[in-house]
Amino acid sequence: MDRLISAIDKLFLYCIGAALAVVVSICLAQVIARYVFSASFSWAEEISVTLVLWSVWIGASLAVRSNSHLRLSLLEKKLHSRTKPILRILLNFLIILFVVTITYASRIVIQVNEYITLMSLPITVNVMYWSVPFGCLLMTFYCLRSIWDDCKKLRFPSPEK
Repeated sequence: MDRLISAIDKLFLYCIGAALAVVVSICLAQVIARYVFSASFSWAEEISVTLVLWSVWIGASLAVRSNSHLRLSLLEKKLHSRTKPILRILLNFLIILFVVTITYASRIVIQVNEYITLMSLPITVNVMYWSVPFGCLLMTFYCLRSIWDDCKKLRFPSPEK
């Protein structure tokens, strides 16, 4: 199971890299088109914003997976090794609560914009907005995995050195 999740994480990381490379390419092409040819692409901004939004939400979930997103490392360093997992479990539950709230709010935004299409492309605005619940779902998954790992550490503590 860990190998599958690691492969999926790597796939997400490569997708983020590819998306950001596409954004840079589109922006470069847009600048060249404007200043050299006095023309522009009507779809460039919409595609760029959509790709950046998806990259940010997936990247935030990967940051949660590696425990580098929301941390209280200063407090964690001062705690005893037995109480560190308890703090991480508490923080992960708070993250899940926050993410569930964001997901609920995004559901409302998605419903309101169900039939609105992008200006220059024949797709709905929700292509952008679906990045929010998707990223939140990934964050929740990674928080639950972290809680599971910390609960195992509490139950079967490693010997201190």
